[in-house]
Amino acid sequence: MVRLFFEAFTTSTEPAVQYWRYVQAVHSIVTSNYPVENDLAVKLAALQFRSKFPEMEEFDVNFLGSRIVEFVPIDNFELKRPEKWNEDIAQVFADEDVSSLSDEEARTQYLQLVEGLDIYGNIMFTVTQASHPSHAERIKLGVSSKGIQLFDKGSSTPFYTYDLKDLLRWGYVPGQTFYVSIKSENGKNYIFATASGSNICECMTAYAFGWLKHVDILKKRREGTGETKA
Repeated sequence: MVRLFFEAFTTSTEPAVQYWRYVQAVHSIVTSNYPVENDLAVKLAALQFRSKFPEMEEFDVNFLGSRIVEFVPIDNFELKRPEKWNEDIAQVFADEDVSSLSDEEARTQYLQLVEGLDIYGNIMFTVTQASHPSHAERIKLGVSSKGIQLFDKGSSTPFYTYDLKDLLRWGYVPGQTFYVSIKSENGKNYIFATASGSNICECMTAYAFGWLKHVDILKKRREGTGETKA
């Protein structure tokens, strides 16, 4: 499955790419990597059901059985009985005329809702921090083309962003920590306890190279047209 969210992936109109964006969005929602409120979880489940079973004109509350866990975010699921989730999805399916959508239209709406989340595009890691005392120690760290974003558990809105262009360096101690140095703060290090430091660094390096390549392409375009930067 594609993990990095480069612009060519997020803006492509190719049907195959759009489908894999949808698959990745479903995975991020159902695993609660992207936390959502219950109402949105229900709407997304209804759209996912329509995409998977386009031949069904209504949502049968007894149809999915134990497979309901494939449609509801894991962190939300424990908040209500399975029967209640089925009832709520059936209600939205009927009230919002989800059955009138084609499978492709259902996937498009699903993607639009997920892409509207502030957290969209992030690859998420669980870390422990002490640099932001007004927030819990145990948080989620997201890596994206924006840089590094920090999220409270259960939130899809970042409480802090380290901009990619402001990152001086990053590194890790195997199995222990990940750190990042900030240019605008005279190289100050922010340290996060995590066993995923290597993976975070790999993602950061990939995005950094992608950004540098994008800058190089823009430079060559300006040179080719004789454009000068103001």
